[in-house]
Amino acid sequence: MESLVKQFGTLFATGVTGACCLGLPIILGALGSVGLGFLINDLILLPLFYGLLAWNLWVLYRRNQVHARRAPFWLAVVGAVLAGVTLWTPLSIVVFVGLILILAGSIWDFTLTRKGRPESAC
Repeated sequence: MESLVKQFGTLFATGVTGACCLGLPIILGALGSVGLGFLINDLILLPLFYGLLAWNLWVLYRRNQVHARRAPFWLAVVGAVLAGVTLWTPLSIVVFVGLILILAGSIWDFTLTRKGRPESAC
C-alpha cells in the first residue's frame, strides 16, 4: 500500500507541476495564495516536472517487478514522452493526455499487482 501511495503521489505532483508549467490560472492562484508564488518560475518548474516524470517511471518500473508484465510500464513511458515533448508546444491538452496515459499505466499496474497476490495477503 505504501508503494501505491508513493506512485499516485508522484503522479499528482507531476500533474500539478505540468499545470503550473502550462500556466493554468487555478493552480497559479492556489500557489500564490499559500505563499508559494516563487515556485512559478520555469527555472524551478521545468526540472521539477521532468524529475517527477522520471520518478513516476522509476516507481512504476519497480512495481512491475511484482507481476513481471511490462505493458503498463511501456504505456506510462509513452505518456511521459508525450507529456515531456509536448510541454514545449502550444498544444497543452496533449500534455494532459500524456499524464492520463501515465495514470492509466499506474492503474493497470495496480490491478495486475492485486490479482497476483494470494487471498490471505489482501
